Amino acid sequence: MIKIKDFQDELLDFLDDKLINNFEICSENSISNNSSRKLYSPFLLSLIGIVLSTLTETAIRILLQKIYKKLISTPNNEGLYNFYGNSEYFYDVDTTAEVSTFIFNYSQKLPNKDNILQQILGNQSDQDGSILTWFNRSKNNVDWFVNFNVFILLKLLGCNDDKLIKYLRNNAINFYKNGSQYYDDISLSLFMISFYRDLKLISQKDFFIPQNQIKIYIKKNNLITENFKDFTSFDSVKNNKNILLDQLHENWAKDILYFNSSKAFYTATELNAAITLYLLNKMEVSKDE
Repeated sequence: MIKIKDFQDELLDFLDDKLINNFEICSENSISNNSSRKLYSPFLLSLIGIVLSTLTETAIRILLQKIYKKLISTPNNEGLYNFYGNSEYFYDVDTTAEVSTFIFNYSQKLPNKDNILQQILGNQSDQDGSILTWFNRSKNNVDWFVNFNVFILLKLLGCNDDKLIKYLRNNAINFYKNGSQYYDDISLSLFMISFYRDLKLISQKDFFIPQNQIKIYIKKNNLITENFKDFTSFDSVKNNKNILLDQLHENWAKDILYFNSSKAFYTATELNAAITLYLLNKMEVSKDE
């Protein structure tokens, strides 16, 4: 069986090697012609940083500093970001919320905070409290998990939005059943909900899913669902840690579908590594074992 410290070192070395230079950590895989390309994505980099930010090792602190410096220097429009980290594509609420969440978590400051909040909440419907995905784009839509990511940012900033919370509660089951244009496979979404519950940013009753219904909503197998079936309960991880440790080591480098668009799906081995490091920590296995 792999030793926990050796496994952690393997993952840390991998991330240290990848999180440099152009930060091309996202694989965009075309649905129409099976082509693939590597690209930089502030959205994915922020997700990696958010997951890693719960860990305290010195090596993690160094990685987080790299992520912070890259995100701060990424082109943006007064705090608004887009998925590709450039000034050419439409800015979107999801990337902006994720980048802002990481930056605030890391530095306890948020440049352009007032503009970010004004622009995001300017996209909110007075009728049901939902927030549109895109800034200043005629082709627009509402996505439940995008709204959830905004909810987390607002919570961190000490802002309460009852209309948004009502929308999330009223539409959670529909999202779990049907996914969305961007999160057809909702495994990552469910994992992040559990992640934020574990950090006590949301309570157990928020957007609650009965344990016996979890598998109903899982559409595809991936790192999260395969390595611990009931991933809303970290007790199950702790109780099966030896088996799960071997599974994690066997599967962490496989391609995992995290989200999609109408033309492509997106994977990132670097996010696999970050989630795996987080799970190893949750298993409460001593580094010296």
